[in-house]
Amino acid sequence: MRDRRRYLHWLFKAEKRFGLCVLDYMVTSNHIHLLVKDTGQDVIAQNMQLIAGRTVNCVRSRVGPAQGIDLACEARKRHAVFGP
Repeated sequence: MRDRRRYLHWLFKAEKRFGLCVLDYMVTSNHIHLLVKDTGQDVIAQNMQLIAGRTVNCVRSRVGPAQGIDLACEARKRHAVFGP
């Protein structure tokens, strides 16, 4: 539950910072669905980078750096696949 709240916190911080339009979202126990509208060049990528980085940092501080590094690598791989 804590991770879900943190993810949503950073999602809406990023939305305000970069101007992403979040139309709908669903956070489940092991993944997230986002329906967003791109409002400018690289807006989605900037949002995802901020959210992934902040979320991994929160998890890393809780579970330790070794596992946090694995999570950061996984986040970068997913961004490479789904990124801009």
